[in-house]
Amino acid sequence: MFMSRKRWQPGGVLPVLYGSATTYMADCRLLHIRAMPFIPLLIGCVAVVLGVVGYVAIIFCSPMPFNVMDRDNSGVVSLIEAIDSLDVGQRVVTGKESCTEYFWLKDGLPAYEVCAEKL
Repeated sequence: MFMSRKRWQPGGVLPVLYGSATTYMADCRLLHIRAMPFIPLLIGCVAVVLGVVGYVAIIFCSPMPFNVMDRDNSGVVSLIEAIDSLDVGQRVVTGKESCTEYFWLKDGLPAYEVCAEKL
């Protein structure tokens, strides 16, 4: 595209894309107005995706099996149950060889026990 050596003057021709500065400004405002409703929608979608990914990561990273995490036996692990499943400790069971007991840190009660089988 041919560009003249004249300096651009207000009200003159913009050399690149637009016929005048007012057309350029109007297009910028129109683009800004059209993009505004999508920003909260985008933020909401990102928050939901991060929440679901976090929930799934908590369930898979927990040392507890699914049926122990579901403390009320509803068949669904709620978000509170999933977060509680991260609050467990483990200790070696005295009197049993190669057994580990997982217990709830808040009250010390046993959650479940895993024993390695001898071959």
